[in-house]
Amino acid sequence: MKLRGQRGFSSLELIGALMLLSITAALAFPSMREFHNRAETGSSATAVESWVRQVRMMALKERTSYRLLVHDESSVTPNRIELQRRESGSFSTIVSGAQFPDGVRILGSSPTDSIDTMTVGPRGYCEAGKVYVQGPNELLFVIKVEATCLTSVEG
Repeated sequence: MKLRGQRGFSSLELIGALMLLSITAALAFPSMREFHNRAETGSSATAVESWVRQVRMMALKERTSYRLLVHDESSVTPNRIELQRRESGSFSTIVSGAQFPDGVRILGSSPTDSIDTMTVGPRGYCEAGKVYVQGPNELLFVIKVEATCLTSVEG
């Protein structure tokens, strides 16, 4: 009787390949986690910046004042953004939302130049300041708002 040629891999070869794969995954996991945290925090900072730009465009288009409330972590409704429109002399809420992912929070009272209320006038001007968005592992993004409501994100 003649033996046929061996096909496939032996158990030892499969175990060796799985060990190499698991070691590679174990080494890559911390950097992937850091990448994910940074992307999530950066995305939240970009969302805040987008809200500021949108409020300015709405104020210019409708020629009325808008107010953007940034609820920080110590607020009754933490880590939320609220949009209000001036109607008949007072502001009324038109949108309340933009809740951020777990671990991402807005810092409000600790930095002295942080904004928690920003009013945009009918000509598109607003108060200058900063909004601080902090993620896991003390990742910090800063949204700078100029008096013309132009924004930039650093982090």
